[in-house]
Amino acid sequence: NPLISFVLCYISAVNLVKRLHDTDHSGWFALFLMVVEYIILNLTWLFGLLGLGIMAAGSFVGLLGFLIPLLIVWGIKLWIFFMPGTNGTNSYGPVPK
Repeated sequence: NPLISFVLCYISAVNLVKRLHDTDHSGWFALFLMVVEYIILNLTWLFGLLGLGIMAAGSFVGLLGFLIPLLIVWGIKLWIFFMPGTNGTNSYGPVPK
């Protein structure tokens, strides 16, 4: 359902921006990660549209070319969620309670 996907994506983006601000980093990095994740998740459709067999079913190299970048992006997002916040006030405001 596209509505559920949009709501989950929105919640993920908002939480990612909050965590980035809590660690004194720009929220624009969240947009970069979300766009990269969107592109990776849609590569199968794009390669199929272009007639490239790179992501063909059963292609181990195609599967790795899809999964490795996706796991890297998810690992970065997971690392951001578990990073300790800054002590005291940072450039994005006081520490949230």
